Amino acid sequence: MMNAVIAYCSLYTMLIICGRIGIFLHFRKRKRQIKEGPGILLQEISVIIPFRNEEKRIVPLLTSIRESSELPAQFIFVDDHSTDQTIQHIQEQLSDYPIHVLTAKGQGKKAALQTGIDHATTPYLLTLDADVEFRADYFTAVKQLVPADMHILPVQMSSRGWKRLFELDIYMVNSLNLATDGFFRPIAASGANLLFRKSAFESVGTYSSHLHISSGDDQFLLADFNNTGKHVSLHADAALSVQTPVPNSFRGFISQRLRWIQKTPKVPDSLAFNIGIIQVVMTGLFLVLCIYSIFQYNILFLFLLLGTKITADQFLVSPYFSSIKKQGLVYLIPVYTLLFPFYVLFLALLSVQFRLTWKDRPIG
Repeated sequence: MMNAVIAYCSLYTMLIICGRIGIFLHFRKRKRQIKEGPGILLQEISVIIPFRNEEKRIVPLLTSIRESSELPAQFIFVDDHSTDQTIQHIQEQLSDYPIHVLTAKGQGKKAALQTGIDHATTPYLLTLDADVEFRADYFTAVKQLVPADMHILPVQMSSRGWKRLFELDIYMVNSLNLATDGFFRPIAASGANLLFRKSAFESVGTYSSHLHISSGDDQFLLADFNNTGKHVSLHADAALSVQTPVPNSFRGFISQRLRWIQKTPKVPDSLAFNIGIIQVVMTGLFLVLCIYSIFQYNILFLFLLLGTKITADQFLVSPYFSSIKKQGLVYLIPVYTLLFPFYVLFLALLSVQFRLTWKDRPIG
């Protein structure tokens, strides 16, 4: 028992140290890019915003656009067959702005995005979700980006109280994404804030090969770019971030995570898959060793396991949390560490039992 606990703590600490080195390499890479040359002209960017029945959540986005100090060439809103008043809200609040409101050619977010991409004439495309908001100087920060085939921009969550654990869960994944980017490449992207070159998108194909999967446009697109050797740049600067609300209930949170789990095996990314396997194995070992320590009344081993994991996790994520101005969430990591193994086990069991829908459509 003692050897198993020591072996686990040693291995986990080594993995976390490697991750912290990866995050250091990521930030060093970003500093080099800043010095490489001029940024992207805003006149070269079209913003594509797919939506479906978002009249209750789109107001913060429309307000952000109106309050922006600078604007891109155009905003392309693509309606995925809404049955509410979202279109009227857009047209009323942005009547004096460079907008186009289109109807998707087909059903689903990917079809909506493809419709917007086909309509755009600028070299760069920026996709945003309909429920995000951003600062007035957001586009000022975007135009400082050095040209690349894809820029994965940060998405921050807004939450209060116990729902801050939902937010923390996302940032833990984002910290791991920075670590993999330092050594290899990013393994995660969010279409809620994703900038890419239109010509690069067209060269790797369209969404047609996975249109039957109703979500996951961002992960499939990132895999396409990675697998064809495109230049993908990951960012964690708070100035480049958009904000989106966390799910409004525990059930909504679990449904969101299950959607991600069920689509992940279909994404052709071996690096992400292998890292996921390592995470599942280490989480399983942690849970087994903790339960065994409790049954053996060995408080020393239990404290050693918990102390190692909490300290190591805080060490890993602190640079990223500092970059996005969320240092206060680090203090929730002890609670997150205690809940995480049971949360993973719960998701694993549910993912086998249930097939979910997204926007009233099956995941695929």
